[in-house]
Amino acid sequence: MKVLYDIAVLGLGHRQERARTGIYRVVENVALELARAEAVSLRFCATAVPAGCQAYLRSRPALAGVSLRSAPGRIALDKLELSLVDAAARAKPGWNAGRVVRGCLGFAMNQVRRQLPSLSASDLDDIEIFHSPFYPLPSRTRNRGGLRRLLTIYDLIPLLRPELFERSVIKLMREIIDSLAPDDHVVCISEATRRDLLSTRKDLDPSHVKVTHLAAADHFRPDLRPSDWPALKRKYGLPDQ
Repeated sequence: MKVLYDIAVLGLGHRQERARTGIYRVVENVALELARAEAVSLRFCATAVPAGCQAYLRSRPALAGVSLRSAPGRIALDKLELSLVDAAARAKPGWNAGRVVRGCLGFAMNQVRRQLPSLSASDLDDIEIFHSPFYPLPSRTRNRGGLRRLLTIYDLIPLLRPELFERSVIKLMREIIDSLAPDDHVVCISEATRRDLLSTRKDLDPSHVKVTHLAAADHFRPDLRPSDWPALKRKYGLPDQ
């Protein structure tokens, strides 16, 4: 089975520590399991921050053998933007000509990025499943014979409680939901999320929307040594039963 898996979340998390959230851990662990699966011929792609994804893969030997697909123009643009961000971080506080120029360039690059496809047509050759574990499904993956599209949805809270979120977060959530075609497949992490999605997108096929609960990481495991229980009971005020 030939799978193209979007690791943009990992590229962002590699670049920004604050982006290493629970979704980051989910995306990373699914990538590691797909890479180990003998039945899967795996390729990675980066629909965002492709240079960050390249740097992430260099830091993870377990994924070193998996190729990364991304449009060359996006990679070059991402590297240029990263250099501007680094320059801004080194700049002295306050407004100056350099900060104004970098701000203008950043705005211009964002406009160019919107016009560049995140994937080239050749990236999708022979691919059977495209899986986005967070970001919107690329339009280029739509209506391709033999390609099934899969999107993971964690929750729809930005749409259900927009007063709690910044506009950029709400906009991204809407783009994610709107990227779905009626015959696409969706993995939700809870039954509540599944209900919210089917209520929001009534055109989706309910049989294509599945619940797959998240599991605890390997370092979370029971420790049932009897000698530890008295101290734990005192610490947390646990009853004998």
